[in-house]
Amino acid sequence: MAGWTGARPAIWTGGLACVATVGLLAAALPNLIGYDARTDEDARRRADESAGSAPAREDAVTDR
Repeated sequence: MAGWTGARPAIWTGGLACVATVGLLAAALPNLIGYDARTDEDARRRADESAGSAPAREDAVTDR
């Protein structure tokens, strides 16, 4: 792009394309904006599993 128009228009075009893409993603994926890992069932299950498995590993190593 810079070869056709010059550096300054290429930078502006790239910046506007970035802003437009972010806007499109925000409009297309509203659930992504409202995602909260504290209330997501799968995220809470995974956190509980990892929290529950960490002490078990330490106990298993210290029992040897």
